[in-house]
Amino acid sequence: MRAFTGWQENDYVGNQTNLIIDKELGGMRHTIIAGAEFADEDTDAGNYSVDTESASIDPYNPDNGSWVGSYSRNDAGSELSLQTSSFYLMDTITFNDWELFAGARYDYFDYELWAASRTNRDGSVTPAKTYSYSDGFWNGHLGVVYSPGSTVIFTPAGAPHPTSTAVKQTPAPIAVMAVFAPMRMAIMRRRSPGSQSITRLAPNGI
Repeated sequence: MRAFTGWQENDYVGNQTNLIIDKELGGMRHTIIAGAEFADEDTDAGNYSVDTESASIDPYNPDNGSWVGSYSRNDAGSELSLQTSSFYLMDTITFNDWELFAGARYDYFDYELWAASRTNRDGSVTPAKTYSYSDGFWNGHLGVVYSPGSTVIFTPAGAPHPTSTAVKQTPAPIAVMAVFAPMRMAIMRRRSPGSQSITRLAPNGI
C-alpha cells in the first residue's frame, strides 16, 4: 500500500486598473478603455514524512482515532515564481449606423521554477534544476459593425379614429466583421550548465 501526502502554499498579489472615457470627438462618439494589470504569484510545494504502526481495525465498528503513527513536514521540493504585466487600449467609434472598434494588448511574463534534487526508484539521483523563461507578446483586434435603423408604422386596434404611430426600433447588427491577431504562447526554457532548450506552443507554427 502506498500513501500520497503533500502540501502547497500560494501567495498571490494582483491588481487591475481601468480607465473608461466616453465622449464626443469630431462629431463621433468614442468609448475609450485603457488599463493595466499586474500579478505576482509564488507557490511552494512539498510533502510529508509519515511513520505508521499497525493497529487492529473492526470494519463493522470503525474507530477514526485508531491510527497510530507520526508525521513531519519536509522542506519544499519545488518553488515557483510567476510575474505578469499587461497593458491594453481599445476605442469604439459610433457614427450613424456604423460602429468601428480597434484595440491592442501587450502581455509580459517572467517565469521561474526551482525543483529540488531527488532520489529515483532505481537509486539514481536527479540534481536540482531551475527552469526559467520570460517573454512578451502583442494581441490586437479590429472590426466593424453595421446596424441599420428601422421605423415601424402601426395603427392601434380599437382606436376611435384612424391613427398611426411611428416607433423607432433598436437596430440589430446585420453585418459584423472582425480581425483578431493570433496569440503566441511561450511555455518554458530550461536552463542548465552548458545547455539550453526552448519549448513553444503556438498556432499555425508561429
